[in-house]
Amino acid sequence: MWWLLSLALLMLVEALGSDDFRTRERAPSILRHMDLIALPAIREAVRHEDPEIRHRARFLLDEVFSVKSTAGTVPWIDMLPSETPDRQKIIADYLKIARGSDSPSYAWELDWVDYRIATCLYVRQLREKGWSKGKIREVLDKMEKREETYKKDHNVNPLP
Repeated sequence: MWWLLSLALLMLVEALGSDDFRTRERAPSILRHMDLIALPAIREAVRHEDPEIRHRARFLLDEVFSVKSTAGTVPWIDMLPSETPDRQKIIADYLKIARGSDSPSYAWELDWVDYRIATCLYVRQLREKGWSKGKIREVLDKMEKREETYKKDHNVNPLP
């Protein structure tokens, strides 16, 4: 039965680049409603050869899975404040979920999108635990500052 879901997800991802306007506009809506089930397919679509599919997949990731810092970004999960209890476990667990496996994925051209997805999934859990938006925003702001410092110290340029 999983093969049927995989096939449906593959068709929806391809529909993101359809020549038919209605099909192209309907696909993101369906993927949005599939939520976490669609995450691996959307994540893979960010690497698709079709630029329209890549663009729509990035937009979906941002729209569906993001929670932003005050600066308007989703920081990398490994920028969690050092005082966070079980920090290393949280990073490893959420990266595994975001990637769908334990495999490393350092795709600079994608700005480590799996690290940002992991942050979004972690924030969802914090919301489910009842954290306020203000408290979550504080954590994200700290993460954003750490990421900015890291990028500056390591001469990492932002995406265009």
